[in-house]
Amino acid sequence: AIKNERPEDQRKKKKKKERRLKARALKQNPIRRRTKILGREIRVMNERFKKKKEKKTGNENNRHRRASVTIDAMIVRKRKGKKK
Repeated sequence: AIKNERPEDQRKKKKKKERRLKARALKQNPIRRRTKILGREIRVMNERFKKKKEKKTGNENNRHRRASVTIDAMIVRKRKGKKK
């Protein structure tokens, strides 16, 4: 018969599963792959920046590039902060 798992074992299992899923997400998503360092969900931020830029006029390529540049800048800033 299978014994019931202790709660801490269940927690460990859950954490492991989360880590695995996160790793898969990183592999699949190019934006996040480039920005693994940042713990936050970058995709959401990128959307937010894009929406902000869309209010202003300008061609679409420009808007997208500007949004991703801002993100990259944030990542660099965050990385610098971590090193200190």
